[in-house]
Amino acid sequence: MPAARLTDRKVASIRAPRAGRREYPDAIVPGLAFRITDGDAKSWTVRTRVNGRQLRVTLGPYPRISLAAAREKARRMLDLADKGKDPRLEMQRQRDAETRRQADTFAAVAEQFIERHAKQRRWPEFERILRRDVIPKWRHQPISEISRRDVTDLLETIADRAPIQANRTLVVVRKLFNWSLDRGIIQHTPTARMRRPTEEKPRERVLSDDELRAFWKACTRLGWPFGPLLQLLAITAQRKGEIGGLQWPEIHRGEKQIELVGSKYKTGRPHIVPLPDAAIAIIDDQPTIGTESGFVFTTNDRTPVSGFSKAKAELDGYMLEELRRDAPKPGKVKLEPWIIHDLRRTARSNFSKLGIAADISERVLGHVISGIRGIYDRHDYLDEKRRALELWAAELQRIVGRR
Repeated sequence: MPAARLTDRKVASIRAPRAGRREYPDAIVPGLAFRITDGDAKSWTVRTRVNGRQLRVTLGPYPRISLAAAREKARRMLDLADKGKDPRLEMQRQRDAETRRQADTFAAVAEQFIERHAKQRRWPEFERILRRDVIPKWRHQPISEISRRDVTDLLETIADRAPIQANRTLVVVRKLFNWSLDRGIIQHTPTARMRRPTEEKPRERVLSDDELRAFWKACTRLGWPFGPLLQLLAITAQRKGEIGGLQWPEIHRGEKQIELVGSKYKTGRPHIVPLPDAAIAIIDDQPTIGTESGFVFTTNDRTPVSGFSKAKAELDGYMLEELRRDAPKPGKVKLEPWIIHDLRRTARSNFSKLGIAADISERVLGHVISGIRGIYDRHDYLDEKRRALELWAAELQRIVGRR
Protein backbone atom coordinates (compact mmCIF):
# COMPACT_ATOMS: atom_id res chain seq x y z
CA MET A 1 0.00 0.00 0.00
CA PRO A 2 1.42 3.40 -0.98
CA ALA A 3 2.37 5.83 1.80
CA ALA A 4 -0.26 8.38 2.78
CA ARG A 5 -0.50 11.16 5.33
CA LEU A 6 -1.95 9.46 8.37
CA THR A 7 -4.23 11.37 10.71
CA ASP A 8 -5.77 10.46 14.06
CA ARG A 9 -9.19 10.28 12.44
CA LYS A 10 -8.01 8.07 9.61
CA VAL A 11 -6.12 5.68 11.91
CA ALA A 12 -9.16 5.35 14.20
CA SER A 13 -11.37 4.48 11.22
CA ILE A 14 -9.22 1.63 9.87
CA ARG A 15 -10.97 -1.72 10.15
CA ALA A 16 -9.43 -5.16 10.50
CA PRO A 17 -8.92 -7.17 7.28
CA ARG A 18 -10.81 -10.42 6.78
CA ALA A 19 -7.57 -12.39 6.77
CA GLY A 20 -3.90 -11.75 7.47
CA ARG A 21 -2.74 -8.24 8.19
CA ARG A 22 -2.39 -4.89 6.47
CA GLU A 23 0.07 -2.04 6.82
CA TYR A 24 -0.60 1.64 6.21
CA PRO A 25 2.69 3.50 5.65
CA ASP A 26 2.95 7.09 6.84
CA ALA A 27 4.03 9.73 4.33
CA ILE A 28 5.21 12.12 7.07
CA VAL A 29 7.82 9.82 8.64
CA PRO A 30 9.23 7.44 6.02
CA GLY A 31 9.45 3.89 7.35
CA LEU A 32 6.67 4.33 9.91
CA ALA A 33 3.59 2.17 9.36
CA PHE A 34 0.31 1.39 11.10
CA ARG A 35 -0.30 -2.37 11.22
CA ILE A 36 -3.63 -4.09 11.83
CA THR A 37 -4.37 -7.84 11.85
CA ASP A 38 -7.53 -9.85 11.19
CA GLY A 39 -7.78 -10.22 14.99
CA ASP A 40 -7.98 -6.41 15.25
CA ALA A 41 -4.54 -6.14 16.87
CA LYS A 42 -3.20 -2.68 16.10
CA SER A 43 0.41 -1.54 16.42
CA TRP A 44 3.10 0.75 15.04
CA THR A 45 6.27 -0.41 13.27
CA VAL A 46 9.20 1.30 11.62
CA ARG A 47 11.45 -0.07 8.87
CA THR A 48 15.05 1.07 8.61
CA ARG A 49 18.56 -0.13 7.73
CA VAL A 50 21.59 -0.42 9.98
CA ASN A 51 24.91 -0.92 8.20
CA GLY A 52 23.06 -2.17 5.12
CA ARG A 53 20.91 -4.66 7.04
CA GLN A 54 17.13 -4.12 6.98
CA LEU A 55 15.34 -4.04 10.32
CA ARG A 56 11.74 -3.81 11.46
CA VAL A 57 11.13 -2.39 14.92
CA THR A 58 7.78 -2.67 16.69
CA LEU A 59 7.13 0.58 18.48
CA GLY A 60 4.12 -0.53 20.48
CA PRO A 61 0.34 -0.99 20.38
CA TYR A 62 -2.32 1.45 19.30
CA PRO A 63 -4.12 3.32 20.86
CA ARG A 64 -1.77 3.24 23.88
CA ILE A 65 0.77 4.84 21.57
CA SER A 66 -0.83 7.65 19.62
CA LEU A 67 0.05 8.73 16.10
CA ALA A 68 2.09 11.69 17.41
CA ALA A 69 3.96 9.48 19.88
CA ALA A 70 4.62 6.86 17.20
CA ARG A 71 6.10 9.49 14.88
CA GLU A 72 8.34 10.78 17.68
CA LYS A 73 9.57 7.29 18.54
CA ALA A 74 10.08 6.43 14.87
CA ARG A 75 12.19 9.56 14.35
CA ARG A 76 14.41 8.54 17.30
CA MET A 77 14.79 5.02 15.91
CA LEU A 78 15.67 6.32 12.44
CA ASP A 79 18.17 8.76 13.91
CA LEU A 80 19.89 5.92 15.76
CA ALA A 81 19.97 3.83 12.61
CA ASP A 82 21.56 6.72 10.70
CA LYS A 83 24.32 6.68 13.34
CA GLY A 84 24.88 2.96 12.82
CA LYS A 85 23.17 1.93 16.09
CA ASP A 86 20.61 -0.84 16.37
CA PRO A 87 17.33 0.82 17.48
CA ARG A 88 16.13 -2.49 18.95
CA LEU A 89 18.84 -2.19 21.60
CA GLU A 90 17.56 1.30 22.38
CA MET A 91 14.04 -0.07 22.75
CA GLN A 92 15.31 -2.74 25.13
CA ARG A 93 17.23 -0.13 27.12
CA GLN A 94 14.07 1.92 27.46
CA ARG A 95 12.08 -1.11 28.58
CA ASP A 96 14.75 -1.98 31.14
CA ALA A 97 14.80 1.60 32.40
CA GLU A 98 11.02 1.58 32.77
CA THR A 99 11.18 -1.74 34.61
CA ARG A 100 13.76 -0.32 37.01
CA ARG A 101 11.71 2.84 37.44
CA GLN A 102 8.64 0.83 38.35
CA ALA A 103 10.64 -1.43 40.67
CA ASP A 104 12.41 1.47 42.40
CA THR A 105 9.39 2.79 44.21
CA PHE A 106 10.15 4.83 47.29
CA ALA A 107 8.95 2.01 49.53
CA ALA A 108 11.17 -0.56 47.82
CA VAL A 109 14.27 1.63 47.99
CA ALA A 110 13.51 2.61 51.58
CA GLU A 111 13.32 -1.05 52.58
CA GLN A 112 16.74 -1.66 50.99
CA PHE A 113 18.07 1.39 52.83
CA ILE A 114 16.67 0.16 56.15
CA GLU A 115 18.14 -3.32 55.66
CA ARG A 116 21.59 -1.91 54.89
CA HIS A 117 21.59 0.40 57.91
CA ALA A 118 19.70 -1.68 60.48
CA LYS A 119 22.75 -2.12 62.74
CA GLN A 120 24.01 1.43 62.63
CA ARG A 121 23.80 3.81 65.57
CA ARG A 122 20.61 5.80 66.04
CA TRP A 123 18.99 3.57 63.44
CA PRO A 124 15.82 2.64 65.38
CA GLU A 125 14.82 6.31 65.46
CA PHE A 126 15.58 6.76 61.75
CA GLU A 127 13.56 3.68 60.82
CA ARG A 128 10.66 4.84 62.97
CA ILE A 129 10.59 8.20 61.15
CA LEU A 130 10.64 6.52 57.74
CA ARG A 131 7.87 4.06 58.54
CA ARG A 132 5.62 6.56 60.32
CA ASP A 133 5.89 9.74 58.24
CA VAL A 134 7.68 9.11 54.93
CA ILE A 135 6.98 5.68 53.44
CA PRO A 136 3.18 6.00 53.74
CA LYS A 137 3.36 9.33 51.88
CA TRP A 138 5.43 8.18 48.87
CA ARG A 139 4.99 4.40 49.02
CA HIS A 140 4.17 3.64 45.35
CA GLN A 141 5.86 6.66 43.78
CA PRO A 142 9.10 5.99 41.86
CA ILE A 143 11.87 7.51 43.94
CA SER A 144 13.34 9.18 40.85
CA GLU A 145 10.12 11.18 40.43
CA ILE A 146 10.03 12.63 43.94
CA SER A 147 10.67 16.34 43.59
CA ARG A 148 11.98 19.03 45.86
CA ARG A 149 8.43 20.34 46.14
CA ASP A 150 7.29 16.90 47.34
CA VAL A 151 9.92 16.96 50.10
CA THR A 152 9.02 20.52 51.07
CA ASP A 153 5.32 19.68 51.29
CA LEU A 154 6.06 16.66 53.49
CA LEU A 155 8.28 18.63 55.86
CA GLU A 156 5.79 21.49 56.15
CA THR A 157 3.01 19.04 57.01
CA ILE A 158 5.13 17.51 59.77
CA ALA A 159 6.29 20.94 61.00
CA ASP A 160 2.67 21.99 61.53
CA ARG A 161 2.31 19.39 64.29
CA ALA A 162 5.93 18.88 65.43
CA PRO A 163 8.44 21.54 64.27
CA ILE A 164 11.60 19.82 65.54
CA GLN A 165 10.47 16.46 64.17
CA ALA A 166 10.42 18.03 60.70
CA ASN A 167 14.15 18.72 61.07
CA ARG A 168 14.81 15.13 62.08
CA THR A 169 12.80 13.91 59.11
CA LEU A 170 14.89 16.00 56.73
CA VAL A 171 18.05 14.38 58.13
CA VAL A 172 16.71 10.89 57.46
CA VAL A 173 15.28 11.69 54.02
CA ARG A 174 18.52 13.39 52.97
CA LYS A 175 20.52 10.30 53.99
CA LEU A 176 18.20 8.05 51.97
CA PHE A 177 18.39 10.19 48.84
CA ASN A 178 22.19 10.55 49.08
CA TRP A 179 22.48 6.78 49.51
CA SER A 180 20.29 6.28 46.42
CA LEU A 181 22.37 8.79 44.46
CA ASP A 182 25.62 7.01 45.35
CA ARG A 183 24.18 3.74 44.04
CA GLY A 184 22.87 5.16 40.78
CA ILE A 185 19.24 4.59 41.72
CA ILE A 186 18.58 8.30 41.14
CA GLN A 187 20.51 10.84 39.10
CA HIS A 188 20.03 13.78 41.45
CA THR A 189 18.78 14.36 44.97
CA PRO A 190 15.87 16.71 45.67
CA THR A 191 17.28 17.56 49.11
CA ALA A 192 20.49 19.20 47.89
CA ARG A 193 21.18 22.39 49.89
CA MET A 194 17.75 22.12 51.52
CA ARG A 195 17.59 23.99 54.82
CA ARG A 196 15.96 22.79 58.00
CA PRO A 197 12.29 23.81 58.07
CA THR A 198 12.49 24.86 61.74
CA GLU A 199 15.12 26.99 63.42
CA GLU A 200 16.32 25.30 66.60
CA LYS A 201 17.59 27.18 69.63
CA PRO A 202 20.17 25.49 71.88
CA ARG A 203 18.55 24.20 75.06
CA GLU A 204 19.74 25.68 78.36
CA ARG A 205 17.52 23.83 80.85
CA VAL A 206 19.33 22.55 83.94
CA LEU A 207 17.52 20.97 86.87
CA SER A 208 18.00 22.77 90.18
CA ASP A 209 18.92 20.95 93.36
CA ASP A 210 15.30 21.10 94.51
CA GLU A 211 14.19 19.64 91.19
CA LEU A 212 16.81 16.89 91.42
CA ARG A 213 15.51 15.93 94.87
CA ALA A 214 11.97 15.87 93.52
CA PHE A 215 13.18 13.90 90.48
CA TRP A 216 14.85 11.22 92.60
CA LYS A 217 11.82 10.74 94.83
CA ALA A 218 9.51 10.75 91.81
CA CYS A 219 11.62 8.00 90.19
CA THR A 220 11.18 5.89 93.31
CA ARG A 221 7.42 6.38 93.10
CA LEU A 222 7.43 5.68 89.37
CA GLY A 223 8.99 2.28 89.97
CA TRP A 224 10.36 -0.30 87.58
CA PRO A 225 11.52 -0.10 84.84
CA PHE A 226 11.56 3.65 84.17
CA GLY A 227 12.31 4.81 87.71
CA PRO A 228 15.69 3.07 88.07
CA LEU A 229 16.48 3.65 84.39
CA LEU A 230 16.11 7.42 84.81
CA GLN A 231 18.12 7.40 88.05
CA LEU A 232 20.91 5.56 86.23
CA LEU A 233 20.76 8.17 83.48
CA ALA A 234 21.17 10.93 86.06
CA ILE A 235 24.22 9.24 87.64
CA THR A 236 26.03 8.23 84.43
CA ALA A 237 25.15 11.33 82.34
CA GLN A 238 24.65 9.12 79.28
CA ARG A 239 22.00 9.28 76.56
CA LYS A 240 18.55 7.78 76.92
CA GLY A 241 18.97 5.37 74.02
CA GLU A 242 22.29 4.02 75.28
CA ILE A 243 21.13 3.26 78.83
CA GLY A 244 17.60 2.35 77.76
CA GLY A 245 19.08 -0.22 75.34
CA LEU A 246 21.73 -1.45 77.76
CA GLN A 247 22.33 -5.23 77.65
CA TRP A 248 23.74 -7.42 80.40
CA PRO A 249 26.90 -8.47 78.47
CA GLU A 250 27.84 -4.78 78.17
CA ILE A 251 28.10 -4.49 81.96
CA HIS A 252 31.45 -5.61 83.41
CA ARG A 253 31.03 -5.77 87.16
CA GLY A 254 34.64 -6.77 87.81
CA GLU A 255 35.93 -3.63 86.10
CA LYS A 256 32.91 -1.62 87.32
CA GLN A 257 32.12 -0.23 83.90
CA ILE A 258 29.86 -0.37 80.86
CA GLU A 259 31.43 -0.99 77.45
CA LEU A 260 29.37 0.25 74.50
CA VAL A 261 30.46 -0.77 71.00
CA GLY A 262 30.81 1.94 68.38
CA SER A 263 27.83 0.74 66.34
CA LYS A 264 25.53 1.49 69.29
CA TYR A 265 27.03 4.83 70.21
CA LYS A 266 26.14 8.18 68.68
CA THR A 267 29.72 9.11 67.76
CA GLY A 268 30.28 5.72 66.12
CA ARG A 269 33.22 5.07 68.48
CA PRO A 270 33.42 2.60 71.37
CA HIS A 271 32.65 4.22 74.71
CA ILE A 272 33.45 3.08 78.25
CA VAL A 273 31.34 4.38 81.12
CA PRO A 274 32.84 3.86 84.59
CA LEU A 275 30.21 2.90 87.16
CA PRO A 276 30.14 4.49 90.61
CA ASP A 277 28.85 2.30 93.44
CA ALA A 278 25.46 4.06 93.32
CA ALA A 279 25.07 3.04 89.66
CA ILE A 280 26.11 -0.56 90.36
CA ALA A 281 23.57 -0.74 93.16
CA ILE A 282 20.79 0.27 90.75
CA ILE A 283 21.91 -2.28 88.13
CA ASP A 284 22.21 -5.09 90.67
CA ASP A 285 18.65 -4.41 91.80
CA GLN A 286 17.20 -5.02 88.32
CA PRO A 287 15.45 -8.30 87.52
CA THR A 288 16.76 -10.54 84.75
CA ILE A 289 13.93 -11.26 82.32
CA GLY A 290 14.30 -14.47 80.32
CA THR A 291 18.04 -14.81 79.72
CA GLU A 292 21.07 -12.89 80.93
CA SER A 293 21.98 -12.01 77.34
CA GLY A 294 19.00 -9.68 76.92
CA PHE A 295 18.25 -6.10 77.83
CA VAL A 296 18.54 -4.71 81.35
CA PHE A 297 15.44 -2.56 81.05
CA THR A 298 12.86 -4.66 79.22
CA THR A 299 9.56 -6.40 79.69
CA ASN A 300 10.16 -9.24 77.23
CA ASP A 301 13.95 -9.78 76.94
CA ARG A 302 13.74 -9.20 73.18
CA THR A 303 13.49 -5.43 72.90
CA PRO A 304 14.46 -2.51 75.12
CA VAL A 305 11.74 -0.83 77.12
CA SER A 306 9.52 1.65 75.27
CA GLY A 307 6.97 4.25 76.33
CA PHE A 308 9.25 7.02 77.58
CA SER A 309 6.72 9.76 76.81
CA LYS A 310 4.02 8.24 78.98
CA ALA A 311 6.49 7.54 81.79
CA LYS A 312 7.88 11.08 81.60
CA ALA A 313 4.39 12.58 81.92
CA GLU A 314 3.75 10.45 85.02
CA LEU A 315 7.15 11.39 86.43
CA ASP A 316 6.40 15.10 85.98
CA GLY A 317 3.22 14.69 88.00
CA TYR A 318 5.11 13.06 90.86
CA MET A 319 7.85 15.71 90.70
CA LEU A 320 5.32 18.51 91.00
CA GLU A 321 3.77 16.84 94.03
CA GLU A 322 7.21 16.49 95.66
CA LEU A 323 8.09 20.12 94.92
CA ARG A 324 4.84 21.30 96.49
CA ARG A 325 5.12 19.06 99.53
CA ASP A 326 7.52 21.32 101.46
CA ALA A 327 6.84 24.62 99.68
CA PRO A 328 5.45 27.54 101.78
CA LYS A 329 2.90 28.26 99.06
CA PRO A 330 2.28 24.95 97.25
CA GLY A 331 -0.31 26.42 94.91
CA LYS A 332 2.25 28.72 93.30
CA VAL A 333 4.88 26.04 92.71
CA LYS A 334 5.34 25.06 89.07
CA LEU A 335 7.60 22.59 87.30
CA GLU A 336 9.25 24.24 84.34
CA PRO A 337 9.19 22.05 81.20
CA TRP A 338 12.19 19.77 80.81
CA ILE A 339 13.22 16.76 78.78
CA ILE A 340 15.17 13.65 79.71
CA HIS A 341 18.20 14.84 77.77
CA ASP A 342 18.44 17.78 80.20
CA LEU A 343 19.81 15.32 82.77
CA ARG A 344 23.05 15.26 80.77
CA ARG A 345 23.28 19.04 80.79
CA THR A 346 22.55 19.06 84.50
CA ALA A 347 25.35 16.60 85.16
CA ARG A 348 27.73 18.51 82.89
CA SER A 349 27.02 21.77 84.73
CA ASN A 350 27.65 20.09 88.06
CA PHE A 351 30.93 18.67 86.75
CA SER A 352 32.12 22.25 86.36
CA LYS A 353 30.96 23.12 89.88
CA LEU A 354 32.94 20.17 91.20
CA GLY A 355 36.11 21.38 89.47
CA ILE A 356 36.27 18.61 86.90
CA ALA A 357 38.33 19.61 83.85
CA ALA A 358 36.27 20.50 80.80
CA ASP A 359 37.80 17.94 78.47
CA ILE A 360 37.28 15.17 81.05
CA SER A 361 33.67 16.23 81.41
CA GLU A 362 33.24 16.04 77.64
CA ARG A 363 34.81 12.60 77.52
CA VAL A 364 32.44 11.36 80.23
CA LEU A 365 29.52 12.53 78.11
CA GLY A 366 31.00 10.72 75.11
CA HIS A 367 31.62 13.85 73.07
CA VAL A 368 34.36 13.76 70.45
CA ILE A 369 37.32 16.00 71.29
CA SER A 370 37.93 18.14 68.22
CA GLY A 371 41.14 19.41 66.73
CA ILE A 372 44.68 18.07 67.00
CA ARG A 373 44.15 16.73 70.53
CA GLY A 374 41.27 14.58 69.39
CA ILE A 375 43.41 13.12 66.60
CA TYR A 376 46.69 12.51 68.41
CA ASP A 377 45.73 12.05 72.06
CA ARG A 378 44.78 8.35 72.22
CA HIS A 379 44.84 8.05 76.02
CA ASP A 380 41.54 6.56 77.27
CA TYR A 381 41.30 8.81 80.37
CA LEU A 382 39.44 5.99 82.10
CA ASP A 383 40.73 6.80 85.59
CA GLU A 384 39.91 10.48 85.14
CA LYS A 385 36.42 9.66 83.93
CA ARG A 386 35.88 7.30 86.85
CA ARG A 387 36.91 9.97 89.35
CA ALA A 388 34.58 12.51 87.69
CA LEU A 389 31.58 10.18 87.85
CA GLU A 390 32.33 9.17 91.43
CA LEU A 391 32.47 12.83 92.45
CA TRP A 392 29.21 13.51 90.65
CA ALA A 393 27.49 10.44 92.10
CA ALA A 394 28.50 11.50 95.61
CA GLU A 395 27.27 15.04 94.98
CA LEU A 396 24.00 13.78 93.53
CA GLN A 397 23.46 11.53 96.54
CA ARG A 398 24.11 14.53 98.81
CA ILE A 399 21.62 16.65 96.88
CA VAL A 400 18.84 14.07 97.00
CA GLY A 401 19.48 13.39 100.67
CA ARG A 402 20.80 9.84 100.35
CA ARG A 403 23.88 10.50 102.52
